[in-house]
Amino acid sequence: MLRHLRRNAVAYLALVVALGTGTAYAAASIPNGSVTAAKLHANAVTSTKIKNGSIKSKDLKKPVWAQSSTLGAATPPAPTPDVVSVAPYAFTLPHAGRTTLTVFIPALTANCPGSATPSVGLYIDTLAINGTRTNVPGAGNTRPIQLTATLPLAGGSHAAQVGITCAGGTPSPSSPGAETWTVILTD
Repeated sequence: MLRHLRRNAVAYLALVVALGTGTAYAAASIPNGSVTAAKLHANAVTSTKIKNGSIKSKDLKKPVWAQSSTLGAATPPAPTPDVVSVAPYAFTLPHAGRTTLTVFIPALTANCPGSATPSVGLYIDTLAINGTRTNVPGAGNTRPIQLTATLPLAGGSHAAQVGITCAGGTPSPSSPGAETWTVILTD
């Protein structure tokens, strides 16, 4: 064994030097700007490979498009005497712009006189918001309701509400729990 090591000492030394410094030499010899996004493999840069605090908000691209929809939703009826307001919310926008409003009600039920099915919709400044109407479950089927709308609004004070209505009567809603409103001014 000792004889083998003596004969190949230079080879082993060269191997150790090549393995130890080859990577460092390769990394140091790459000129700045030569690694581009097109040359990186998909998902090559992960959060663990980015130094904490090195990415600033100016480095992130603002979203240019977002979509949200409630399947099967329609326009709520215009405010009529039988629309009962649940979760009223007043807010003030600092300036005009495209605004996303979301209301989350953790438990909502309603009953109508007769066999009518109650519906719920989002109203902003007493105007029914298109695409936010959906049916409300009966008392035996409590479930959460979330309504979202994105629309242009003027700066200043606004009143939002969730309106529940019945065809041909006044609904009797129940919404135990705390409602959550989120208002995002995107422009």
